[in-house]
Amino acid sequence: MYRDNDNVTARLGFAVAKKHIPAAVGRNRVRRIVRESFRKFRTELGSIDIIIMAQSPAISASNTELFASVEQHWEKLRLGEDKIRQPQRRSRNKRSTRKVSKDNKH
Repeated sequence: MYRDNDNVTARLGFAVAKKHIPAAVGRNRVRRIVRESFRKFRTELGSIDIIIMAQSPAISASNTELFASVEQHWEKLRLGEDKIRQPQRRSRNKRSTRKVSKDNKH
C-alpha cells in the first residue's frame, strides 16, 4: 500500500504479522531485505509513504527472490503502475467544524 506524503522523499513502514510469519527471525529477515532494497530506490520513488505487508510465501522465498520481488514493486511504484493506492490522509492540524453547545458537552 502507498499514499502521497508531504516529505521530499519516500518513507517506509512494515506490517509483518506473526500470523503470516511466525518466527521473529523470518520477520526480521524480510524487514532487512526490504530496507536494503528501499535504500537503493528511495530517491526514485518520490514523496510517498509505503507500507509493506509481508505474506506467508515470504518464509520459503530465498533472499535473492525476495530482493527481486521487492525491486519489481519499487519499479511499478516509480512508473505509477501499482494500483494499491490509499486515499490522502486528512491533516491532523484541522479543527473539527462540529459545534458543541454549552448544554450538551460530549
